[in-house]
Amino acid sequence: MDLAFNGRLTVVTGADSGIGLHTAMTLAAEGAKVLLSDLNSVSLADALNQVRQHAPEAEVYSFVTDLTDLGDVGGLLEAADAYGGVPSWPTWRVPGVRRGTFSSFRTKGGWRL
Repeated sequence: MDLAFNGRLTVVTGADSGIGLHTAMTLAAEGAKVLLSDLNSVSLADALNQVRQHAPEAEVYSFVTDLTDLGDVGGLLEAADAYGGVPSWPTWRVPGVRRGTFSSFRTKGGWRL
């Protein structure tokens, strides 16, 4: 399967398990550079190891990010820039939805998502 991501940087949020982890594995196997992002540093480190084992030739990085914190999101973009440029064709996965509706979430700065 050729997904046309070879050598391109992709960013996958919610990457520590489930759909996010499997998306990251698929992209890495297709030759994409993959920047994994999640809130939990321990499970993110485990996911990083899993993706590297699944696609040993791939460039895979990780960055702990709280997507409700605009500073963290800025840090994720800076990391993406450092690892190959902010993607022009990014891959984003919406993180798992917590209790309540998505529209009820606010960033730490008070912005409604």
